[in-house]
Amino acid sequence: MKKGQKIVSVAVCLILILSHVAVSTIREQRKEQIKEQKKQEQISLLENASSYLYSKFGNTTDVDESDEPETTVTASDEDSSASARAKLVTKQIIGTWMDSAGLAGYTFSENGICKVFLSSSDIGTEGNYTIERRDDGNDYMVLTYSLPVTGIQTTQYMVSVKEDTLTLISVEDAVETVYYRQTP
Repeated sequence: MKKGQKIVSVAVCLILILSHVAVSTIREQRKEQIKEQKKQEQISLLENASSYLYSKFGNTTDVDESDEPETTVTASDEDSSASARAKLVTKQIIGTWMDSAGLAGYTFSENGICKVFLSSSDIGTEGNYTIERRDDGNDYMVLTYSLPVTGIQTTQYMVSVKEDTLTLISVEDAVETVYYRQTP
């Protein structure tokens, strides 16, 4: 191989290596941009979900406070109110709920026990749940169960119950899933 051919071969190899590095760098930058974009979308979804739930369950009526006697709300009053709200939501979700495809669902009992099932694969397991009202005024469910393949799962959801519709919004990724009450 002649000296000129060696130089051209080395130059081509260097160009290929630099191109590969440049493409890899661009891909990584794009991945970071997509990750940041998804994060912003999740934040937006959570803000929208919080606003929606507040508008549905929060105090949205205008009250003329001038005619009402002055009251003082203590922390224990707020705690008991939040506890009462959590108990109400717990009573509302008692029963069986399925997604629109009929593939996944839950059966909630009053004692904090639930059955999680995927009818497409006949996988079912028992777990437990708790519901609480948090400082942001929304109701949240912590659901813990174990599946043979994945092990113990603990997931937090923002909860909304309206008539025969249960909406769970994952706190982790803001994915909203709607379940429908199943009648016996």
